[in-house]
Amino acid sequence: MLRRTVGAISNGVNFEMKGQVRYNSATMLLKYLRKKTRAILIGTLILIIPAFIFLYGWSRLSNRDRIPYIIAKVGRTPITWEEYQNELQRYINLLGNSYAPENKKQIETQILNNIIERYLLIEETKKRNIKIDDNEIIQQIQAQEIFKNEEGKFDRERFRLITERFPEAINTLEKDLRLQIAIEKLMAQISGSAEISEDEAYEYFLTSNAKVKIKYIALRPDYFKKNVETNEQELKNYYEEHKSFKDGPWRKIEYVLIDEKQIEDIEIKPAPEKIEEQYSQYMAQTTDTGIVTAEIKNKIEKDLKQKEKEILLKDKAWNISDKLWSEKNWNSFAQNESLLYDTTGYFAKGEPIPEFNIRTTATINQTAFSLPFNETSEPIKSEKGYVIIRPLHEEPKYEEIEDKINTIVIDNKVKDIIKKTKEKIASELQNDTKIEDIAGEYSANLEESDYFSRYGLIKGIGYAPEVTQKAFSQNKGETDIAVTASDTIYVIQTIDKKDPSREEFREAKERITNILLYRKKQQVFSEWLDKLKKDNEDRISILWDELK
Repeated sequence: MLRRTVGAISNGVNFEMKGQVRYNSATMLLKYLRKKTRAILIGTLILIIPAFIFLYGWSRLSNRDRIPYIIAKVGRTPITWEEYQNELQRYINLLGNSYAPENKKQIETQILNNIIERYLLIEETKKRNIKIDDNEIIQQIQAQEIFKNEEGKFDRERFRLITERFPEAINTLEKDLRLQIAIEKLMAQISGSAEISEDEAYEYFLTSNAKVKIKYIALRPDYFKKNVETNEQELKNYYEEHKSFKDGPWRKIEYVLIDEKQIEDIEIKPAPEKIEEQYSQYMAQTTDTGIVTAEIKNKIEKDLKQKEKEILLKDKAWNISDKLWSEKNWNSFAQNESLLYDTTGYFAKGEPIPEFNIRTTATINQTAFSLPFNETSEPIKSEKGYVIIRPLHEEPKYEEIEDKINTIVIDNKVKDIIKKTKEKIASELQNDTKIEDIAGEYSANLEESDYFSRYGLIKGIGYAPEVTQKAFSQNKGETDIAVTASDTIYVIQTIDKKDPSREEFREAKERITNILLYRKKQQVFSEWLDKLKKDNEDRISILWDELK
């Protein structure tokens, strides 16, 4: 099939050839990843990841032999550990910097659900005898940016060169496109009856385009904090109540750093054929006519050395992490291994840790509060290499955390003041106290916003859904209170409301109808998919306990 499709594209021939939907483990995740599938697939054509990726997985390397080869089944169809790990790694790569280690379990569950859903959908496309013409595949391949020239048109010669160098990647692309098109056809069948009435479109238009204008007073936490004081007895009382904590408001960690010195004696020399392979790929994609071959190859060699060095360093970090898992005295271990060992001071949740830079400190802080005491973390990438941490279960001395206790006590007092102030202002509003009088009582400025929509920013406030909801829910002239997530009290008076005209609706009607129809079709399909999963519960088996 690949040879025939490639031949048809290269020769510019159109023909129809029915083909069954085929599955490949590199296909898209059906929900979040579905829209990004093509970007991921094209990435496999231009990146040199396969030769270098080491999938360390989510469990420790020492536990790998405990993981079954088949971790789940849908009917008789197995889901392998390798397939699951490939999906997981792809998801992590897609998330990039937005990946948060504390969401690990949630992500694992979602990935497995995505794979299960995909197999159920594949079964359904076969039951419904959904076919894919090769013309449909050809059109999709010709639409890929990587195969286009500078004018944005499909380049047959470019396609031929890439196909010759990366036949497996093209084969994967074709299989994935077949599955993608089949599922799109299935979705069309399931959600084809969805409709949007004019009343639904108009109601959505009103909700989205109505605007409101407010007067407001903002009483922020700093307003209350400036008059809050603490004394030493309060701080010591708090210390006595919390010093022997189980899940206290602060942490102290010990850590080991694995830096590049650990692999500096290892000679890294990329294989010449690998350099040539990447050089050929670069030449197939570039339009630069002034290329100096030696410079390009030197850069490729340098990049390959860095990638291999990173792999070796990460591998070293994982090995050390496994050893530290059962090691009681990290300091002694670090000395024997010529590693940097140290401990931090106490830090609160979300607070920067002075020993680490701004990019690393957030991840280490999150890990420190998510790990049980005295448990070893997985290697954490840092600016200096890899860090392995262990939260210490030690009783802090008062002098070590006095400033942190002071901050906590002040914050608790402020929260209490904010609660009482909110109740007081609410009572005053019930007694018809004017917003101007409340502003005077608290020596606060009475501000006025511009008109803003339900989804827009508010002048002087910014994004504040609590304020927006209150402004739209009350009538013109009414005043009420909203407290935001940042503990700011807003006293809000709605002074005007404007609804869009029918003429504006007529101009936007088609666009809004299409938006709502798309959403309704997604909802219909999602509900159908939930029912499909429920109907097949007895056919779905989870064989790996960690995923149950």
